[in-house]
This record gives sequence, C-alpha cells and structure tokens, in this order.
Amino acid sequence: MSRQSKETAAEVWSLTLATYAGEGVAAACIGLQDRHGVGVSNLLALMGLSAVGYPVRDAHTMDRVLRRAEAWQERVIDPLRGVRRELPDAAPAEIEKAARDVRRALLNQEIETERLQQELVVTDVLHNVTGMAGVSTDVERVRSAESVARLYLARFVEVWSDVEEAALQCLLDAMAGDRAGPSPH
Repeated sequence: MSRQSKETAAEVWSLTLATYAGEGVAAACIGLQDRHGVGVSNLLALMGLSAVGYPVRDAHTMDRVLRRAEAWQERVIDPLRGVRRELPDAAPAEIEKAARDVRRALLNQEIETERLQQELVVTDVLHNVTGMAGVSTDVERVRSAESVARLYLARFVEVWSDVEEAALQCLLDAMAGDRAGPSPH
C-alpha cells in the first residue's frame, strides 16, 4: 500500500467513524444493510473518498473499484456478522458472560475487517479515479458524496422511498456536520 493510499485510508476511516457516530446514523446504516443488503463500510468509504476529493462518478468505475471489496464483504465480513448475530442474547447463566465477551470480540473483529475493506476501496479508487481539481469547499465535497452515495445505493435499492431518503440524509447531515457545519440541503 502506497503512502498516499495509507494516508487517504486513514483519513477516510476517521471520517467513517465520525460520521457513524452521528445521531441516528447507526440505525440508518443498519436499516439500509438489513433491508437491502447494502455494504455500509463500502458506502461510507465511497462517501468519504468523495468528501476528500476522489469521487467515483459512474457505475462502470464503481463496479471495477468495488470488485475486491465486495468479495471481502461476502467472504469475511458477512460470515463474522452472521456468527455474532446468531449468538443467543440469553445464553445459559453459566456461560452468559463468556458469550457476551465472544460477541464483543466478534464485533471488534468485524469493525477491523471493515477498516481493512476500506483500505481495499481506497487503493482501488486511487488507481481508477482522478482527484477533483478545483473543488475545494466542504459543501461541494459533501454534495459530491451525496452523488456517489446515490450511485452506490442504486445497486441495492430497487424502490427508493422516504425511508431510504431519510437514511441517506442522516448520513449526509452527519458527514456535513463533521466537515462543514450544516448540511448543504
């Protein structure tokens, strides 16, 4: 991984964490994930890359840059998430604490595998996308992140509803709040 890729990946991951910590974002993301199979880590990576100046502008390029990341999602992240979600909340009393510890460890591993997935996305975007020249305001970058998010979500959401619009707006507001104050909408 090049120095630029490492630095950009760290910036995108930091933006992902800040965005995900925003009010209502976790619920919005999990809703998109559960209703449509959206890869939340990929979505946030693409939005973050756009916000830092590397938007994916078309579906063909998006397919190309997500090939490895989506395989990673299927082979690594989804199985970890499945095991974590399948652990019963109410294990027998003698193993309840151990089951909670396993669930927490699996969540930590899932988060780490999402960080690694974002490194794949960053590397592949930097090899396939030219940075934005002349787009310097945070509002412009958040608008670019919205365009990229809509392009990505179109891969999963067949019928766009108020629920999906609200989820996207929640993410954009959180990202705008982290980067530029109020949302550009």
